[in-house]
Amino acid sequence: MHQEDIQETVCRYGWSASRRPPWSETAPIKRDLMREQGIARASELELDHIVSLGLAGQPLDRRNLQLQRWTGACSARAKDEL
Repeated sequence: MHQEDIQETVCRYGWSASRRPPWSETAPIKRDLMREQGIARASELELDHIVSLGLAGQPLDRRNLQLQRWTGACSARAKDEL
């Protein structure tokens, strides 16, 4: 991705959805992060992009992925509403 193609990439409606990796690729990453952090209940968590795909965050780079709880003050649901 380069500045000259920005109109066809991040500035195009729906572009980030086209970059979203399938569950089959993200599920193993989520399981690995849960194991590393000693978390057992996957249903309580979302695998979240630190830099959103809409801002050109890397979809499968583990440095751009974190576990986020669905409930609480800084939850995935609260973030998604913003």
